[in-house]
Amino acid sequence: MCVIASIPAGQTVSEQDLRDMWQRNPDGGGISYIDKGQVKVYKSMKLKPYLKKVQNVIKTFGDNDILLHMRIATHGEVCIANTHPFAVKQNGKACKNIVFAHNGILPSAYQTGKKDIDADGIQISDTRQFNELFWNNFDVYAIDDARVRELIEDILGWGNKFVVFNASKHLRRTTYIFNESRGSWKDGIWLSNTHHCSISYNKSDNWFTPTKEDEKILESIRQENPEADFVPISRDDTGSKPEPSHTMGWGDDTGLYDPRLLNDSEWVAKLNNMLEKTGYQLLESAMDGMWFEFDYNGDMVCPSCGNKLDEENDWARTCHEDCDMYEFDQIPSSEYAQAEAEALADMAEERVAIQQIEDKMLHNIDKDEQPTLFNL
Repeated sequence: MCVIASIPAGQTVSEQDLRDMWQRNPDGGGISYIDKGQVKVYKSMKLKPYLKKVQNVIKTFGDNDILLHMRIATHGEVCIANTHPFAVKQNGKACKNIVFAHNGILPSAYQTGKKDIDADGIQISDTRQFNELFWNNFDVYAIDDARVRELIEDILGWGNKFVVFNASKHLRRTTYIFNESRGSWKDGIWLSNTHHCSISYNKSDNWFTPTKEDEKILESIRQENPEADFVPISRDDTGSKPEPSHTMGWGDDTGLYDPRLLNDSEWVAKLNNMLEKTGYQLLESAMDGMWFEFDYNGDMVCPSCGNKLDEENDWARTCHEDCDMYEFDQIPSSEYAQAEAEALADMAEERVAIQQIEDKMLHNIDKDEQPTLFNL
């Protein structure tokens, strides 16, 4: 699952958050910003130049909205050509001042195979196919109408999020977020998912530390249910800190489900049981590897067709044959953990390589010279 970060004017994102997003989404990163009234796009397959560019863009052009995207490939090759954002197509031509980014897996009508190639012989992604088949035949300037945006959201489906970013004089906003409620606002930035966020503990009493947004949600729940005994997470029988695989911690799960479900002991027990049996350490990892989301009732469902996972049959999919996730093979927790470990190892190797370069620079300079180092 990719990640989109829609950054409103005046907001910023930390280097560590950028690194965390890249670690989970390492198949190319892109950024769109506005320079002298024109939308500019930068893309990279390497973390270091991407970090440097993003930091410079936020510093220089942060007085306008900014759009970030980092990709995990599901359809199409891993390459610059398939890296978001893309210029919106209209009547066969790319718009100069309107781009978009996507997070999710689009319906089967937009999915691509080996025969779906561009002029350079590259297999295109489902997002590029959507650009060719939908935007190319749709008046993008109609998105100022709320009814049109709702129609597009219906077409995108439950699990897909889009951001349209523009500097066009014919559109009222710079940023349009589709299926906004399926993402989360965190520290003033809209994220299409928070899978890259880490869980934090309160060391004084072994509870998870809620964010300010979590506290607001908790307070609204308490006001609606003044007599309810609300407990965000529970300790085990020994009173010690519960293991991550047995908890749905506050901090990185905002927006994944209705927080009031945490008052339902049967629902919490069901999720704990699922995590224990599947071996996933975090709820977000299970949702990513098993590819499900929660409906309004807290049931685990396919993002595309809405069919529930079969709890009695090891949470097997029950998708119908027309669903684009019908043949999806759930990733065993061991393979998922190995992939994450490999990504962490790659990052560690990169940090070591950077440190070696810096050490060599310090060794070779004259004593009176002061080096200029970029700690990216």
